[in-house]
Parts: sequence; structure tokens; C-alpha cells
Amino acid sequence: MTNGPFIDDYIKNGGERIIPGLWFDFSKKDLTPEKVRELLSSGKYKVFGEIGIQYNGVSPSDSLFEPYTKIAEELDVPIGIHIGPGPPGAAYFPGLGNYRAKLHSPLVVEELLLRHPKLRIYLMHAGWPMIDDLLAVLWTHPQVYVDVGVICYAIPRSAFHSYLKSIMEAGFGKRVMFGSDQMNWPGTIEVGIEAITTADFLSEEQKRDILYNNAARFLRLSKEEIAKHYGK
Repeated sequence: MTNGPFIDDYIKNGGERIIPGLWFDFSKKDLTPEKVRELLSSGKYKVFGEIGIQYNGVSPSDSLFEPYTKIAEELDVPIGIHIGPGPPGAAYFPGLGNYRAKLHSPLVVEELLLRHPKLRIYLMHAGWPMIDDLLAVLWTHPQVYVDVGVICYAIPRSAFHSYLKSIMEAGFGKRVMFGSDQMNWPGTIEVGIEAITTADFLSEEQKRDILYNNAARFLRLSKEEIAKHYGK
């Protein structure tokens, strides 16, 4: 899944390999609920995400976000929410003064999930470093997946492996998806993949699940789409 201001260029160059997402936060005043419904209904966007309202200081369970989650559930569009680290010191960056570390906790999605149990949702950055909160949410809400974007390259490799190992040992390996969160540095994609392939606590099957199979299931890719990805 890819999103951001260059999404049309990605689609032009990547073709069917690109699964476009609709990037949203509350600074985008033109993205009213009505506009979001129109865009998601058009079929261009296959995912509602990245949802970056953590940078606005808003919880996903807040009533401000409720109209948007209703739309995603109704249209059965999966949703990816930024739950985890921004840049170090994010709250002190110009324009990011509403960012709050407490919104790293995956528990902030719980009331949203209970209101919208059919919502397909993944937590970006796996709620790092709030491992206990994450495991509680994964245990309680089996519809929740996570990705490991950013943390697979931006924190020390040993810290990432420790976090991922805790998720795997708790039995949630089928709900972990690779993510790069690559914005300006293409080389980080290779580093992130290497962080998975070098994890000696993962079997080859588990590595493939994280790098592809779990996302294919979450996104409900067809057999035909999967075959294309494998060049068949």
C-alpha cells in the first residue's frame, strides 16, 4: 500500500503493483466526510490511510473521527492508522505541537473497534514501544493487524527484533505486516526487509508471512492478483 502527495506518480510508474491509499489528517480541510466517501467510493483508493491524526493530537476513538470510520466500515475499505513514533522530539517540531506520546498506545483504538467491529484495521508502527498495550489489543480484537514501518529501520536492530519477537512469541505472527514508511529514503526499504530476513527467531514461513502473505490476506487479494505479483 502506498499513499502520499506523489501517489499518482507511483501509480503511473508502478501500475498494478501499487495499492493506493488515501492519506488523511485534520489539516486537510478539503477532506470532509462527504469528500472522503466520494473518493473511497470511486475505487481509486483501496485503503483509507495513512490516518495521521496522532499529529493533530486526536485519538482514533474521538468523536471527531467517527464520521470517517463509519464510511470505511460501510464501504469495507481497510484503514491504516498511525499509532506509534513520529520523528524524535516530534511535539517540538514547527506545526506538530499537538503530537502526543500517549497516543502511541494501541489502546486508543479500542472504543473505535467496539463501535465498528467489522472495520478492517491495521496499526502502523505496531504501537512501538507500547508492547503490553499492543498485545492486549491483539488478544482482545482479532480483526486488528499491525505493520512494522519505521521501527524496522529507525530504531536499533536489537530493539526492533526484541519488539517483534514479543509479538511472535505471543502468537500473533499471522497479523504482522511489513511496512517501510519510506518517504524520502528508498534505501530504507532494503534495510527494513533485511531486518526481517536476518531475524533468527523467525522461520522462513514466518518471514514470508510478514513480507507478503499476511498483507495479501488482510487486503483480500484475489488469486489472480497474487499470481501477478509472483509473475505468473
